[in-house]
Amino acid sequence: MFIENDDQIHKLYSQAIRCLAAKEFKQVSALSKDIAGLAGLYWAEKLNAMILEAKNLLNLAIKKYLTTYQLAQKRDNNELISEALNNIGRCYGKMENYGMSIEYFEQSLTINPENVKALNNLGVANMRRNNNEKALQYLLKSYPICYREGLTIQTGINLGNIAALYMRINQLDKAQTYLQKAEKIAVETDNPELKCSILSQRGHWCLLADKIECAKKYLEKALNMSQLIADRDIEINCIGFYIELFKKIENYEKAYKYQNMLIKLKEHNHKLRLESKVSELRSQFEIGLREQAEKKRALEREKLKTERRLNHLQEVYSNNLEIGNLGIFSDTMRRIIDTADKLHFDRNIPTLIEGDTGTGKEVIARIIHFGKEKNATPFISINCSAISPKLFESELFGYEKGSFSGAKKNGQIGKMELAQKGTLFFDEIGELSLELQAKLLRAIQQKEIFKINGLEPIKLDVRFIFATNRKLSDEIDKGNFRLDLFHRLNSGYIYIPPLSERIDEIAPLAQMFLLQYAKKKNSNFQYIDPEAVKILEQYKWQGNVRELKNAIERIVLLHNDYWLSPKHLSFLSDQFPSEVKDKISGKYTIKLPEESIKLDDILDEVIRQTYNHFEGNITRTAKLLNISRTKVYRKIKS
Repeated sequence: MFIENDDQIHKLYSQAIRCLAAKEFKQVSALSKDIAGLAGLYWAEKLNAMILEAKNLLNLAIKKYLTTYQLAQKRDNNELISEALNNIGRCYGKMENYGMSIEYFEQSLTINPENVKALNNLGVANMRRNNNEKALQYLLKSYPICYREGLTIQTGINLGNIAALYMRINQLDKAQTYLQKAEKIAVETDNPELKCSILSQRGHWCLLADKIECAKKYLEKALNMSQLIADRDIEINCIGFYIELFKKIENYEKAYKYQNMLIKLKEHNHKLRLESKVSELRSQFEIGLREQAEKKRALEREKLKTERRLNHLQEVYSNNLEIGNLGIFSDTMRRIIDTADKLHFDRNIPTLIEGDTGTGKEVIARIIHFGKEKNATPFISINCSAISPKLFESELFGYEKGSFSGAKKNGQIGKMELAQKGTLFFDEIGELSLELQAKLLRAIQQKEIFKINGLEPIKLDVRFIFATNRKLSDEIDKGNFRLDLFHRLNSGYIYIPPLSERIDEIAPLAQMFLLQYAKKKNSNFQYIDPEAVKILEQYKWQGNVRELKNAIERIVLLHNDYWLSPKHLSFLSDQFPSEVKDKISGKYTIKLPEESIKLDDILDEVIRQTYNHFEGNITRTAKLLNISRTKVYRKIKS
């Protein structure tokens, strides 16, 4: 029955069965874990069920046997399926639920018509329900199979049961034939239980044949032996036969005596069954409590895991998106954010975001994904320009194990599958080759993918967002981008203008970044000098918002002043005309007349130009020229 042909599993299982017979349940449980570790899960679960059955925890045993039935079905092994069904039926029989037990035994027999255990159990169960003809049918079929397979003791038990059934229907000749065969096996095997059972049946046969003295002799031996080997069932049968015997000879006093014995014995058995049932219910309750406690711990672990993930998302939300500090300082950006918020609520609309490098396309993509709440679903980003075309398909769709040389041993999950329930963001989609564009289009349209070398489709529940710094309509004209893909991903369209077209945003953005980095780096910076603002607004900012942000971060890192002034922008001076460069460097140019000029007039011009530079700020003018505020005031007034 060990279809794995695994000697180690067979050896451990045999050892466990010996321990089970000795009621060494802890050892059996340990061995079952070892067997499970060797991929023998069916046998491990069967042993666990047998432990519960041995402890008379029959409801729990049935649950475990049902697990073995499911495992056997997965293996598509009829022999194991039949065995599992038979085990379930046997437990129901022990619970005296013969209707259910017969149902499972019959299922077992349907799958394996020569399952001798199922045949035996069906015979006994039908005997208990007094279905004598059916019981005979199953036992007459079972006993030759038992004999053929060398199950000698079981053969003897079956022969005794067949004899008992013939006695029930008053066919004493046939009963005698089978009883003699059973007696012969009992002598050969010298098995106490079998001997006792056959003595009891022989006494009953003698009683029915009116051989009273002979019946007394056999029943006395059977009763003494049943009490010696503590077989309650045979003892009850013997006492029942004694009652019949004494009634038959009209010795009602002794019949009454044995009737009282029978009542006490049945009461004792009933009490034992009741105690066993209470014990089983207690065990079930305790197991239920442990399961509930484990579920509670699992829920708490999941809650903690979710909270950690949420905290991480909030950190990402704050650090990466800077929501709340995003810098919405123009009607243009307000419209873009409003559009992103609306797109957030419909995950089925693919979105294309066009804009120059550094304009904040990924930030807008994350706003579409996260919305205003802290969305816990994954946001997976793919840079189409950073992955080689050869690797792109495996990165996107994943692959099965052994798909190609160098593949991971167990295969790989693709980015599309990782983004399930969340968002897949394709940055620089204009860089994707036409061949891969076709495969991507199919995935978006069909909402399903196949892994490389995969046979089963994977259904997708993914929001698609695409970004590019190219004008895709121009790429279509050049033959570099598919028109059908463009129409598919262009359902939701957002264009982010360059910073050079949003000059009114430069000053507030720069001020926002200045305060952010000053706080982060514990710097003194608080304000931006108006002359510095003018310089920032004249700069081209080819890297857009990202370049502006990096520039401010650099200034805060290298300096620690209160005002951000033109001198802090010296690293940008190459792009400016000479007069702006002078402002940045702090140089002042004074145009001298061709004719002679007094030195005092030159000094007055320097004060005037410095005063104008600082937009009428006398204090700053005086400080720069190292003169008194009164002198500046007097010169300006004059």
